[in-house]
Amino acid sequence: MTKEIQLTQGKFAIVDDGDYQRVIEAGNWHASQDSRDGRWDARRSFYLANGKHKTLLMHRFILGLDFSDPIQVDHKDRVNTLDNRRQNLRVTLNQNQQNVAKRKHNTSGYKGVSFHKITGKWSATIQAKGKQIHLGIYLTRELAATAYDTAALELHGEFAVTNQMLGLSVGMMQPCAA
Repeated sequence: MTKEIQLTQGKFAIVDDGDYQRVIEAGNWHASQDSRDGRWDARRSFYLANGKHKTLLMHRFILGLDFSDPIQVDHKDRVNTLDNRRQNLRVTLNQNQQNVAKRKHNTSGYKGVSFHKITGKWSATIQAKGKQIHLGIYLTRELAATAYDTAALELHGEFAVTNQMLGLSVGMMQPCAA
């Protein structure tokens, strides 16, 4: 059973029935939109005894983590980040950044793809284990997206978010000579 919690800006957070009362008693929650990807989250702000301002995300609160805990929490579905039911949350290590959608300021239209000005072609890159990996230069952005998708599945496994998963069509992979 789930319940909705009214947030600001006309948004609602979804929580499990068993977490509802504790979340309500924690204070006033508001909706906040991430400027990088446009996704929403539920959070509350407060001041510590020393006067420092802090923010606590609802999904971290539900899992018993405070703002200072380095453990990361991920929304499995990536789509509705206001869905804070336990079945949609997972504790991650460095996998959290693998489970992100295309950034809203992306100009190629594909995750992991950018225009390579020197060659006038498309470059594919991916982040893995804290390092950026160059996947090649491609004639089209669709081919570069396919290269990204292949690498994401191989390197990120269950945490992979591919262009295809995001509903973006991609072509067959054919790298070009650089």
